[in-house]
Order: sequence, then structure tokens, then C-alpha cells
Amino acid sequence: PPHSSTCVWVWFCLFSWPRPRPPPAAPPPPPPARVAADAAQITAPLLFHVQHDDEIFSRDGQRELFELIGSTDKRLVIEPGPHGHTTPMAMARWRAHLAGHLTVS
Repeated sequence: PPHSSTCVWVWFCLFSWPRPRPPPAAPPPPPPARVAADAAQITAPLLFHVQHDDEIFSRDGQRELFELIGSTDKRLVIEPGPHGHTTPMAMARWRAHLAGHLTVS
């Protein structure tokens, strides 16, 4: 493969679907078939970043997408705050993940 790691933030922004938070008792709606099929084909090492208080994507929906991803080397990281809140620590974690997995062939 051309890349040895997957930056899901970019993938998620390009191919995901905004889903409003369901009422607490309601399960999240199922992901579109295309997203589910594509997620299963991701096999590169993965760092999946979720904002705990995301007002655009539900935590349950994000966890469901994470579970659909086919990689056996995947990590789910939940950061506090709303959708647009990114901490320097989170950005450092992304850089470290990519630097640790990128290789030159």
C-alpha cells in the first residue's frame, strides 16, 4: 500500500456522514452501506480521534464506525470538548502516530 498508516480524521471528514445526536434511549441510525463497506477495508494502523461532547457526530455513531474498521491495530482516543476543540496534546498524538508508522520503502 502507498501509506503505512491511516489518518482517519481526513477520511472521516471526506466520507462520513453527519448524524445528529439521538435521544439518550434511541440507538444511533445505521451507517450508510458505502461507509460501512469502506471502513471494513481499512487495514492500516489507525488512531481514531473522537470529541466527547461533539455536537455534530454522536459518540455512539463514532464508536460504531470505529468498530467497523478492519484494522487489527487500531486505537480509539476520546478527547474532552465539542467538535471544533482540539488540544495541542491531541495534535501531538496525531503527529506521533503518523511518525511512528510512516516508513520509506
